[in-house]
Amino acid sequence: MKPWPFESDLAQIFLSFCERVPFGIILTDRALQIVHLNGWVREHLAEKDRELEGAPLLHLLDASAEEYVLPRFQDTLQNGTPQTLSTRFHPVVFRLLSQSGAPLPHSVTLLPLYDRDAVSGVLILIQDASERLLSEHDLKREIAKLKTLQQIETSLRTLDFEACLRIIVQEVRRFFEATFVTLLLRQENTLVLVASDGVEKETFAKGEVVVRVGEGISGWVAAHARPALVHDVSQDPRYYNLIPTTRSEMAVPLMVSGECIGVLDVESERLHAFSRQDLDLLELIGGAAATALHNARIHGEVQRWQTYYRAVMDQTGDVIYTVDRDLKLVNANAAWDAFALQNGGERWLSHLLQGRSLLDAFQGAERTKWERICRNLLDGTMKGYREEIPCHAPWKERWLALQANPLYDAGGQINGIIFSTHDITDYTLTARRLQETNRRLELLVQFAFLLNQNLNYEAILGQAVQKLAEIFRVDAVTVLGKHPRDEAYRLLAGYGISEQHRQTYTLTSARAQEVIQSFGATGAVYNLSTPNKTTHWRIYQQEGFEGVLFTALYVKGEVLGAIFLFTRDLARKFTAEEKELLEVIGAQMSLALANALSFREQQILAELDSLTGIYNRRKFFEIAAAELERSARYLRPCALLMMDLDHFKEYNDTFGHQAGDQLLAELAQTFRRSLREFDTLARYGGDEFILLLPETTQDSALRVAERLLRRVREKNAGIPEPHAIPLSLSIGIACFPQHARDLGSLLKCADEALYRAKQNGRDRYEIALHGGENEHAQP
Repeated sequence: MKPWPFESDLAQIFLSFCERVPFGIILTDRALQIVHLNGWVREHLAEKDRELEGAPLLHLLDASAEEYVLPRFQDTLQNGTPQTLSTRFHPVVFRLLSQSGAPLPHSVTLLPLYDRDAVSGVLILIQDASERLLSEHDLKREIAKLKTLQQIETSLRTLDFEACLRIIVQEVRRFFEATFVTLLLRQENTLVLVASDGVEKETFAKGEVVVRVGEGISGWVAAHARPALVHDVSQDPRYYNLIPTTRSEMAVPLMVSGECIGVLDVESERLHAFSRQDLDLLELIGGAAATALHNARIHGEVQRWQTYYRAVMDQTGDVIYTVDRDLKLVNANAAWDAFALQNGGERWLSHLLQGRSLLDAFQGAERTKWERICRNLLDGTMKGYREEIPCHAPWKERWLALQANPLYDAGGQINGIIFSTHDITDYTLTARRLQETNRRLELLVQFAFLLNQNLNYEAILGQAVQKLAEIFRVDAVTVLGKHPRDEAYRLLAGYGISEQHRQTYTLTSARAQEVIQSFGATGAVYNLSTPNKTTHWRIYQQEGFEGVLFTALYVKGEVLGAIFLFTRDLARKFTAEEKELLEVIGAQMSLALANALSFREQQILAELDSLTGIYNRRKFFEIAAAELERSARYLRPCALLMMDLDHFKEYNDTFGHQAGDQLLAELAQTFRRSLREFDTLARYGGDEFILLLPETTQDSALRVAERLLRRVREKNAGIPEPHAIPLSLSIGIACFPQHARDLGSLLKCADEALYRAKQNGRDRYEIALHGGENEHAQP
């Protein structure tokens, strides 16, 4: 028998109220038979078409929660004790489903129902707990996804197809801790194994047809182009028993332009080894609301219903209140007063505001706005209103979701408005951080594309530092690095730093190791303007930097350089997620930079003579042709010197070829130190050198020749007795434009002058013939 007169007007008002609240309400009698359930519950029922009123409550209980929950119901019936069931142990009490068809996590409150001071049933309040379950776990998993995807993407830069397949299966198996992973490619109606990890070689032969499309779980995934997650393969009729130890499996289709080209299959020897989130990640590689009290002027029976109504409202954490058609406050729940004391003071307590107009809280345009919204709700032109409102407390950011709906009487007429405000701060901030993570992911993809554009490391770094400043929203970025032969790390690229300070950004190898030992390979340092805080604190003070986030760039265990992100904001603190992100970027940049530096090193080696370290003959002709063209265009002088060592064969025969090679290398560096930076010196062949002197007249060229002759004589003086060999140098000089106007003719003139210097006694220079005269200058 129903414990209340549901045919009464007051009961109908209450039931009308129950149908409009944004949470579930179930009424039972003492035998726990269902008396009534509202629309929210019916909407989320697993069996929507089943008639449950009059049925045992057991029909709705989740089997896993039955043993824990029933004693709580009995306690409420026997002792009249209100109870809240913990979502920590039982997030699902009733068999309710979300809109997506998944089990709906919810919180449950049990309230006793009285009839003449005796407990006659239970009022069950159910709230959607989905938003409460949002946590930092989502953010950490997004970072884990990003990091894993970046590691795989970084590894897959190789152009070796077999290596790419191997990396995929190895990285997927490692991340999911799977027993084995297989990658199958589709060939017409078959799936062919192309890579695996964790599978004995004799189990599958590479290239063997493992399954046909449509057979097994992998075949099903290929046929339907949909992922599959199986917690227990023994219960899935699709499973094709290839490896008897398999207990759980997940597989995703590999899609290209809407077509399934294969399947990535992950299997484990454990039951329930994989979750839906794991399947989501594999695919990448592949509200609570509120109500208000209504009608404060009711007789004794209404007062009893109001007690139940008030208990329901006060159990929620939302602020709920109602106004009548004159927009005067009728009632408010306990959360109203708690909110008022925190944000406005005692003058906003509900008992002091009852009978006052809601519009008294607003002024100007805001009052006009709310007056229009309320009138539209009262006349039925607006079915509901929702708004997210920032409520910034001094100590933290806070967001509230405000919802307003018409409140109907038993006759279906609108007699007021019910308002609720729900705290969505955690949800809003989490969503914002997820949005920021996605933004960084997009920028990171762009960053990866940028690094892979070319092998010119200056171009790479010039754009990379600007992109890093955008990703991390910092004031300045620097990248320090060094070539293999450098002693200290120097500035390779900078963004947001003064030109006058660019040359002072250096770091010794010892200091780099000290920083890593103090703060780790990735770390953050603050208060940079404090004296002696870091090696370069004066520079940081002049730049106005207050904090830095850095990561070392490693290649094969060696510190290649470091990335520094600077902020001038004293309050700016770098988060753990930012540190992890920079670490991922650092690994990516290390590889790109190492490849670019290696490419540049190979270019340099291709241009240099391997013995002397100066330009080779091919590179000399390339530079000389361009320089002579420039001299001709701007009518500027230029000189060419052909140089040959005298008695070098005798030196080789006396001291050996190794000593001869060392002599050539030492003389090349001696010549190089005696010249200007923009002069071009090259080994022409054997013991012969060639020198191009831009912007040089004939008189200046003679002075250079005299200086080089002296350098060789000084070297000759260091040869020990009794093997003194008269080492000397013969030089032929030709000048542009007086001796020749093209490179070939200039070389011929210089070579003829060199021949005359040899003929005329060596240890001298000769100038190319000019006007029929043989001009020469004795050194």
